[in-house]
Amino acid sequence: MPFNWLPYDGSGAALKGAVAQEADCVVASAGEAKDFMCSGDLILLAVIELEDWEMPEIGTIPSVTEYLPDLAQYLPLNQFLGFKVPADTAPEIVATLEEAFKITMETDTIKTFADEQLATIYNLSGEAAQEYAAQLESNLCWILNNMGTTTFSPDERGILR
Repeated sequence: MPFNWLPYDGSGAALKGAVAQEADCVVASAGEAKDFMCSGDLILLAVIELEDWEMPEIGTIPSVTEYLPDLAQYLPLNQFLGFKVPADTAPEIVATLEEAFKITMETDTIKTFADEQLATIYNLSGEAAQEYAAQLESNLCWILNNMGTTTFSPDERGILR
């Protein structure tokens, strides 16, 4: 079914736009959309995952592949949030921050927060985090390029396959 993409300033604004009926649908993280779904303001149609998903308070949500089986070749499309510092930050400061980050990610407080936000804790830093981010960027950029929805080739921006 064709539909128009509407530009919003982030998924929070897009969710509010859908609730206000400015848009017919929205793609957003489960954590961001959870309250709107629990209140009944939005209905979750599918998850962009390979498998169905059990969502507390909502129930079983079908995988998007139930409706679009060919989409499986592009999944998973993981999302992540990261903490960043300027590239020229002194190595000893980076090391201290990385150690604090790793310790913090193991705390019950963060685990509870992640569960409440329906999020996965990756606990990556440094080169491992950069490699993971580059892989996700490459995957999504090339998917969009192959679908004909980009105005440039990822090659032009140095994004490898």
